Amino acid sequence: METDVGDARSDPPTGPGARVATTAVTVAGAALGAAFAGVTAVRGARPLHPDGAVLRVELARHGSATATGCAWIDRPGVDTGRARLSRSIGLPAHLPDIQGLALTLDVPGGRADLLLATVGRGRVTRFVLTPHRAPSAGPWSSLFPYRAPSGLLLVGVLAAPRGLPSAPAELAASLAAEPWDVTLAHASLTGRWHPFARARIGGAVGPATDAPVRFDPVLHPLPGLAVPPALATLREPSYVSARRRPAR
Repeated sequence: METDVGDARSDPPTGPGARVATTAVTVAGAALGAAFAGVTAVRGARPLHPDGAVLRVELARHGSATATGCAWIDRPGVDTGRARLSRSIGLPAHLPDIQGLALTLDVPGGRADLLLATVGRGRVTRFVLTPHRAPSAGPWSSLFPYRAPSGLLLVGVLAAPRGLPSAPAELAASLAAEPWDVTLAHASLTGRWHPFARARIGGAVGPATDAPVRFDPVLHPLPGLAVPPALATLREPSYVSARRRPAR
């Protein structure tokens, strides 16, 4: 059974406790941003996911059997854009690394970004980053929840098993030749996953394996979903530090 985790329409908490929590999150976010800036200064590039393969993506939404109150999840539609597959730490290709999948989609009114990383399969381990040598059967998760009319939810990807190269250039060539179909799903924080779309990843966007693009789910949230303010405060400083250098 899926767990009810609250109502997205409820007012944010107020009072001394809420102010202390907000201050703590702000400080944590600033520290995270400083850490990202430090790594960026050392690497001279992205603080995380330094190398990746950028490809086209087509998202065919068939809708969700479990309503969220978010039309983008609940109703059919098609979105196109770009996907970036990368290794989080940037370790050599023969070593396991946390696999990242970022999507930027063209949606009415602009763009929407989604960042995902490989995690465990359990209700607790879905919040634990899990390394793999190459993109695997998943699952992938947004880790941080979104707020929908039905409450807090995670967005994830469930993929059919397929052996894929680990090096970005080889991965880009493989997916350009044979696209990879994955399933997008949503879940409450501890509930089961509910599929709502099929994404086809493949077809290079240009001669380079890593076209210049930045992904920011705080500035560009998914349609009808919002990043809770406390989490946005925690995450945004890291994106600010990453934006200060040109994308690569």
